[in-house]
Amino acid sequence: MKMLKTNVFVILIVLSLSSTFFFSFATNNSDPYEFKKKIKEDQITVFNSNVDDLVIQYMLEGHIPSLEASLVYKDKIIWTKGYGEQPKVDTVYKIGSITKCFTATALLQLYEQGKFELDDDVNKYLPFSIRNPYYPNKPVTFRLLLLHQSSLLRGGDLYYSYILNDLEQQLGVSNESLLVYPDWLEDIFLSDPSNDSEVWATWAPAEKQYYLTYSNLGYDLLGYLIEILSNQSIDEYFKKNIFDPLNMTNTHYTYQSYSPDRLAIPHEWIPEGHSFFYPLRPEDYPNGSDRNHHIPIFNLDERGAGALRSTTTDLANFLIAHMNNGIYGDNRILSENLINLMHNESQVFYGNKIYDSYGFGWMNEKIITVEVDGKDVTHFLQGHGGRVFGFNSLMLFNQDINIGVIVFANQGNNFYEDDPISPIFKVLYEEGINFREAYISSSDDTSGFEFLIVILTVIFYGSFNKIFRKK
Repeated sequence: MKMLKTNVFVILIVLSLSSTFFFSFATNNSDPYEFKKKIKEDQITVFNSNVDDLVIQYMLEGHIPSLEASLVYKDKIIWTKGYGEQPKVDTVYKIGSITKCFTATALLQLYEQGKFELDDDVNKYLPFSIRNPYYPNKPVTFRLLLLHQSSLLRGGDLYYSYILNDLEQQLGVSNESLLVYPDWLEDIFLSDPSNDSEVWATWAPAEKQYYLTYSNLGYDLLGYLIEILSNQSIDEYFKKNIFDPLNMTNTHYTYQSYSPDRLAIPHEWIPEGHSFFYPLRPEDYPNGSDRNHHIPIFNLDERGAGALRSTTTDLANFLIAHMNNGIYGDNRILSENLINLMHNESQVFYGNKIYDSYGFGWMNEKIITVEVDGKDVTHFLQGHGGRVFGFNSLMLFNQDINIGVIVFANQGNNFYEDDPISPIFKVLYEEGINFREAYISSSDDTSGFEFLIVILTVIFYGSFNKIFRKK
């Protein structure tokens, strides 16, 4: 009898635990949207049928041939989809300035290893000296470069001739093979600054404490410092210390790293009144009425600032790590303290209507207004955007509700003041909010069921105990 009593109790416990495990597994490890849909069909509003229609509408308005997007909730990709002429979700796009997030992450990894101090003069590590010629006694530090406060500007004619050399050769604009990264950096910094007014500002490093001047050249210099500090190429460092731990198998610099059929074809929409777009020339356009012009697939030689290629699902793993204090799965790429430092180091004013401030390779407080329960609510996002010849990208998340959205488009739209992928981002972000509400609501229901199983186990055990005592 005692053996029977024990066996019944064990069976009840197993039933309870297995029920709990099943619901926990279904909620956390299978497709959560499909699971929620089955148990709350009447309340699910996530990914409405009109989402595709809205995305396609905005693609047409923005002259976007192809688009890829992914949604993240907490530590999972909950949705991904491709649209347009190249709809496969493993299509590879250039991510532009989102590359700066990787450069900053890598540099902070090296800082964590004690390789340098944030306020060190970078001349201490470089094989050549950099100084603003207007302020030769003012040092340029790692911190100032990360915050775009070094007084370095975007670049100039010499800079663009180097980073666009591959495209210019494909277009026949130039037949000359120039120095490749990072060798061209020394040439720029040692050239006569009076020949290129777009390298240095007329104000001193750190002089404008609450304002920044966005500098691609500065982040390319940081990429070179990663190579010097790690004694590896930036490609090798990223792969070993970021891509591999995050299972990012589709992220590389050169288009030669992929099969041709996976590469998104870059485009630039040329509005009426514009005859060409540098480095394109009028003769590069096959048809005068063809305003949406495809550009040759090319490599951009600015490895610290904007040259990476990826898929939205690959980049989502990187975003998940940043959303979860540096952790992706079982791997940590950066300490929580340094993630917070990277995201929130500065309240430097970014200087335009899109972002209010900039941390270390990280844009803060992008304001988006969404409708919740019939009311407009302001949400604050963080992450980065990117725009480069033929491509446009956004990677942003809300820290309070753990929703992240990534959007890639093969349309540079460099003639447009407004970002054509922002309305698409908003549509998907609002669907992410709907998903979260349904997920939380269904999880509450699941938790109640689990609690009921436990209570029933206790009741049944008590009843059996009384029965066995009588016997």
